[in-house]
Amino acid sequence: MLLSDALIGFHGSMEAVYFSFGLTWLLGMWAVRRTGLQQPAAGRIALASITSSVLFFLLTNFAVWYGSTFYPQTAAGLMTCYAAGLAFYNGTSFFLNGVLGDLFFSGLLFGSYYLLQQRFLVLRPARR
Repeated sequence: MLLSDALIGFHGSMEAVYFSFGLTWLLGMWAVRRTGLQQPAAGRIALASITSSVLFFLLTNFAVWYGSTFYPQTAAGLMTCYAAGLAFYNGTSFFLNGVLGDLFFSGLLFGSYYLLQQRFLVLRPARR
């Protein structure tokens, strides 16, 4: 993504996007942390996924509000910016699509890995 951003061009809220990715990575590290012999729980992964979506939405929309002249630099302008991301246009919402996409791909990736662990002994975590 950094390469494509460098080729296409950076926008004013890129710092917020990459900062959000860093927070998402930290949440992911928490989600997959193993306790004893337990595998990462599906609930913990789902919670981290939803939290990541919310943080990304809040941070990037704040950066758009703060760095642009499109919204007034007031509390009402900030709420308008957030409302624009929540609103449904042509049956779709930026925020809802983000949450559903994150949940879908988290389930797909972690579910696939779990199924592979069941099939291949070498992928199973070592017992302590």
